[in-house]
Amino acid sequence: MRMISGRKAAELREIYPSSAFFSDPSIHMEYASWKKGEILVSAFDMPRYLIFLFSGTVKISAYREDGSEFVLPTEEEIVIGDIQLMTGKPSPLYAEALTDLTCGIVDIERYGDRLKNDVMFLRGTLLMVSERMDMMLRPGIDSESAEDRVLSYIGNICRGRLDNIT
Repeated sequence: MRMISGRKAAELREIYPSSAFFSDPSIHMEYASWKKGEILVSAFDMPRYLIFLFSGTVKISAYREDGSEFVLPTEEEIVIGDIQLMTGKPSPLYAEALTDLTCGIVDIERYGDRLKNDVMFLRGTLLMVSERMDMMLRPGIDSESAEDRVLSYIGNICRGRLDNIT
């Protein structure tokens, strides 16, 4: 991770101001970048930052007991670390940069308690979780199998990135 400062940080602050994410003006967002292949969050470690992905692609995955990899579909403009912030428990998931990334970061140790009480942040988090659940449940709850619902969810998340898969 590399901190972004100077003119580039000022440009990002114009596009992604803290006030767009938090109602508490004391919560300060900084800006950082990761290079392709770098790990944002390691499994079973508590993240130091709440990470808002502004550009780039992240792979979120875990390893099963048999050693095979389980990859979660990710969408643009995700937040990484929100579940760990709320539960206080580390996740078994890794987050790896598939491309160069530009992100907003908020120090969890410094702002964690404020984030847990910030109405705008909590509403945004609830909306993201609700949209994910809705995508999983909406397509024909009674008429479609679990496999069909999962495939539909993946199709919605991957919007056009899986062109040749039926």
